[in-house]
Amino acid sequence: MKEFAGKVAGITGAANGIGKAFAEEAARRGMNLALIDIETENLETVKKECEALGAPKVVAITTDVTDAEQVRFSVQRIMNEFGKINVFLNNAGVAGAGWVDKIPPQDWEWIMAADFFGQAYYVHEVLPIMAAQTEDCHFLFTASIAGLHPGFRYQSAYMAAKHASLCLAESVRNYADNVMSHIGVSVFCPEYVCTAIHDSEKRRVKKFTKPGDPFYATDNYLDYIAQFRSNILNKGANPRFVGPRLFRAMEDNQMYVVPHMHTHDKIVERHRMIEADLEKDKQIDAEFNAELMGWDD
Repeated sequence: MKEFAGKVAGITGAANGIGKAFAEEAARRGMNLALIDIETENLETVKKECEALGAPKVVAITTDVTDAEQVRFSVQRIMNEFGKINVFLNNAGVAGAGWVDKIPPQDWEWIMAADFFGQAYYVHEVLPIMAAQTEDCHFLFTASIAGLHPGFRYQSAYMAAKHASLCLAESVRNYADNVMSHIGVSVFCPEYVCTAIHDSEKRRVKKFTKPGDPFYATDNYLDYIAQFRSNILNKGANPRFVGPRLFRAMEDNQMYVVPHMHTHDKIVERHRMIEADLEKDKQIDAEFNAELMGWDD
């Protein structure tokens, strides 16, 4: 996709961070915007900023992305306002804390719902619209480096959700490449970006709460929350790079966008570990086949 002025972009998680940065760049390029987030007040602020930056028309749509009906309504609103969707950034997400053996069920459900199911709901609603359009479109996903990195003993629910997000993006790319070539697909995999994700509890909806759970008073939870907050605020990149980088990815139809160079070695290391075990399987397969040939019927 090369031309953006006058086109329509839908953006989840638009009230701050990556979503906001992308919205601002889209506004500078003259795009019409549908800003989607659960935080109404911040969303209205971003709406005004994008209008001032040059977006011809901006609508703010308060939405809980963990609710499929709210997702459906938000897409209907976009179509009612604009009649089409050219770009969609599937970005909204939350982060939790704790080791893999201690994360409680409600946190697994919340993080998977916000970071993966919400994206799947938007694929269900938006992809058929893009497929029916004749002009170029682009579907972007935010999966974070967690979607490409080997799993950790901590923050495991978040990493599992981001791996699922990456697989979803790959599925949409496979569909686009083989069935609908006018749809581009990219998946954004940054490391720390200075956003409000460290403050995800503010966006936890009631159906995923269990206030009396003793887990939230443990060092396993509190220490990691503090560490994650510090990493985001002290190591996180300024999100202003996000817009220009993702627009370049759309122009090039680049699938995997991994902007933090120091994370590349970990990705390569993971693939080497997989390749080493594939070689081991070749050896074992040969041993099994040799044994089978020596067996009597």
